[in-house]
Amino acid sequence: MNEFGFGPGPAVDPSDFPSAAAVEVVITELRVFAQLENTALERGVVMIDVGKAGNPNRRLIKRMQRLLIRPDAKLAYADLYRYNADPDFVAVPLAKLLSESYAATLCGKIDPQHASTPGSEGEFTLPGDTIVLSTADSDGNMVSWVNSNFGIFGSGITVPGYGVMLHNRGALFTLNPRSPNVLEPHKRPFNTLSAGFAMRGGEPWMTVTLMGGDMQAQGHAQLMVNILDLGANLQAAADMARFRHAQVSNVLNLETPLYDLVGPQLAAMGHSVKSVNGEDMGGVQAIMMLTEPGSAAPDGRYFRSGSDFRKDGEAVGW
Repeated sequence: MNEFGFGPGPAVDPSDFPSAAAVEVVITELRVFAQLENTALERGVVMIDVGKAGNPNRRLIKRMQRLLIRPDAKLAYADLYRYNADPDFVAVPLAKLLSESYAATLCGKIDPQHASTPGSEGEFTLPGDTIVLSTADSDGNMVSWVNSNFGIFGSGITVPGYGVMLHNRGALFTLNPRSPNVLEPHKRPFNTLSAGFAMRGGEPWMTVTLMGGDMQAQGHAQLMVNILDLGANLQAAADMARFRHAQVSNVLNLETPLYDLVGPQLAAMGHSVKSVNGEDMGGVQAIMMLTEPGSAAPDGRYFRSGSDFRKDGEAVGW
């Protein structure tokens, strides 16, 4: 990459790489499952926040899942703007944000009958070009992968001889000095890329991938609700109508089937709702690994998968 460069001088220097390292994933428990998401620099903590805060409510009102997960999302994204930044520069209170006691305080802020105002600062809805992939093999290895070319500058260029396409995810900083995500030298800015994974009994269970900017955390949470709470299989969970809440404008976008089902009720509660198609609802590409002792499959493993009809992916086995 250093030799390739751009124009008359290199875009990167060997001194840029030593600081690059693997990051610690965010882990929490949802039911009997362990949910893994990217580090706090990204959106993973939002999905966990939503999942934990919504638990008591979903048990009480099974058929009104989306009316309750939506205010959860507002609170989680408010935390995102309040705390999220490069953990090498800012002390992100992950233990607090992922605790059951903190989730309980969020539940106390939810009024199921009335809309709330997020009151957050910042917005990260710039256009991108993100894809997700999932793969698994007969040995039980599974990969949840997300990649984005993002902006035009420095992006979409293939390094000769390696097939590695460069991308640019450095735009989502802020100049607001009160924000933990304020621009500083050598500080990694916020980005929306989130590759999720679910474990069961300490073993790989399901990749959790859904691309689409700030839809990723919201979509991960909805996918898990569809499977764990509503009992949907993986393909049905990917196909089910979704919502996308814009935090700053406080507009709740609902896919038309969902809008027809609950839109009027939400509007009556004071929410600003809009009926939309599935273009901005992200795309699921996920694999679930199950075991059946005594089957002909290696170690009793077999797979289920789902590919979102909203995008151009497909589920393939060989």
